[in-house]
Amino acid sequence: MSGDDQSWSIDLKPRNFISKIFENITISGDEFIRSMVLNETSKDVTRYEFFDIKAGF
Repeated sequence: MSGDDQSWSIDLKPRNFISKIFENITISGDEFIRSMVLNETSKDVTRYEFFDIKAGF
């Protein structure tokens, strides 16, 4: 995990059966999660970006 008060990022490396599908998963954000990148063992990459996030229930 890296970052500061304004932004952060964490790189997750699976160690079980999920490692056959994903090399790593990177999640980053600030007050909220802003993006998630899934790097697959097949070299495909899926990126999710989150916009217009509102806090509350």
